[in-house]
Amino acid sequence: MAGRTRRQARAAGGNVLAVYTYDGTKGGVEIEPNGAMYTFLGAAQRYTSLAGISFPAAADTVHKLALDNGWQSGEATFGTGDPSYWVSGGVVHLSGSVLQQTGTDDIFAVLPKADRPAHDLYIKVMVWSPDENVYAGTVLIEPDGTMQAYSAAPGDARQFASLAGVSVPLGS
Repeated sequence: MAGRTRRQARAAGGNVLAVYTYDGTKGGVEIEPNGAMYTFLGAAQRYTSLAGISFPAAADTVHKLALDNGWQSGEATFGTGDPSYWVSGGVVHLSGSVLQQTGTDDIFAVLPKADRPAHDLYIKVMVWSPDENVYAGTVLIEPDGTMQAYSAAPGDARQFASLAGVSVPLGS
């Protein structure tokens, strides 16, 4: 499925998000800066849920995340934009993607004090496995601002973890 977003709502960079498709299977949505939107995997041609999707518009003030422990931006490899965040309407939004070619620490960044949650938040994200299948992984955001990416299959989140669509109310 392909579609176009309105010009004022177009993404500032590329975004790849985990979504549910027909019969609860996992799939993906890609949103490009030119407004093109694509669904893929799972049963995307039958049904794709767009619930929970968010991404920065070109007019939003976006802050790059300082990456730790060998984590890198997935921009060069996947064209998803650098790992970033922005705050809008009392909600912290993440975008971009991360990967870790060497290392074993799941912590990839720390949010600034003003933008941290009050509780541990476990959020479903898209991860990519070495055999090029898409799976749901987890980003954990803790009250001290640390953010971790991990997955059930060891190492999948290190191959690619999308931050696109992660949105949390301030102080949640």
